Amino acid sequence: MLRQKWRSLGDLLAGIREVHRAERVGVIRALREYLRIRRAIRATPREYFRYRLWDTAAPLADRLSFITWADRRPLEAYLNPNADAVRVRSKIQGDDLFRQHGLPIPARLGVWCPEGTHSDAADAIRTRDQLMSLLNRTSGGVVFKRDFGGSGEFVLVFTAADMNGLRHASGAHWSIDRLLESTSAVEPWLVQSRVTAHPELAALAGCDYAATLRLVTCRRSSGRVFLLPATLKLPSTASGCDNFGAGNVAVAVSYDGVLGRGALGLDGPPIDRHPVTGALFEGVTVPHWAAAVEIVRRGQALVPTLRSLGWDVAITPGGSVILETNAWWGVDVIQQPGLRGLVRGEFIEFIEELGAAHIIRRGRRVKPHGSARTG
Repeated sequence: MLRQKWRSLGDLLAGIREVHRAERVGVIRALREYLRIRRAIRATPREYFRYRLWDTAAPLADRLSFITWADRRPLEAYLNPNADAVRVRSKIQGDDLFRQHGLPIPARLGVWCPEGTHSDAADAIRTRDQLMSLLNRTSGGVVFKRDFGGSGEFVLVFTAADMNGLRHASGAHWSIDRLLESTSAVEPWLVQSRVTAHPELAALAGCDYAATLRLVTCRRSSGRVFLLPATLKLPSTASGCDNFGAGNVAVAVSYDGVLGRGALGLDGPPIDRHPVTGALFEGVTVPHWAAAVEIVRRGQALVPTLRSLGWDVAITPGGSVILETNAWWGVDVIQQPGLRGLVRGEFIEFIEELGAAHIIRRGRRVKPHGSARTG
């Protein structure tokens, strides 16, 4: 604990020095603002700089509208009970649910069960020979997702595969033995066809790796489903994934599907253009936007015991496709691009319905203004 406190203090001092150097903000003023924000919403040093909470040009109400890590943990218990969240946390169960109800998802190739794992799926792949046979029948690439993986850590994207091996999104050749070693785990893996980005988004990012919307649905007691601010995640690394925490790009999306400002990875700088292609974000409309919003509204209704879900929806040449669903949807990827705090408008009403108002009201002496309604 002492080491963690010293690390936080070091982060704070380093950040204040950087703000002073780059933004000409006084050291004493930045420290005073940190203590003020810390008392109000328990922001960590990283959150203080990540959301530019030192910037007194922004109204105090806006700076106090950000959900911090201290808020996030207790909110999870109110939003989605753990016993029910497994229905979407499991990649395989989520795939089953959405397929059963006709929601668009990637083509399923099977469930890979390495030695020591088990699945009751009718399409379970249990042996090396069965896996090689599947790869030999695959065209257009393949994706392996560990059943309970998170943050893109256990997602393997291959642009081509056959019985002689695979080509990873990075361009590296993988042997079958390497694949077997990398997927040896206590859980099975969902195997799907790789989806590619819509041509307009592929041109924006400079590659055809999946570009996905992070859409967050919230279901009111009345049954009304509204959305929080949306984000478009664009790949800028060679992993084949668009995970924001892995250094990729996230861009704020308006409620009518138009791009705004972005951010380059967690703790990265605000950006207006893609770092690889130089393409400008502002004014670009996300293809298939209305369809993406519609399918997540339908999806939220399939799990009535869960009150809020984060959806990764790939925008492909053929339309909007659900890649996965998150029982907790991550605040950074929503709030950091465009610097949009969530504690405002209908989200406050929603949290009050849950009986969790004490979590977000604490210390926010200036009432946040603005609205998060989407109709």
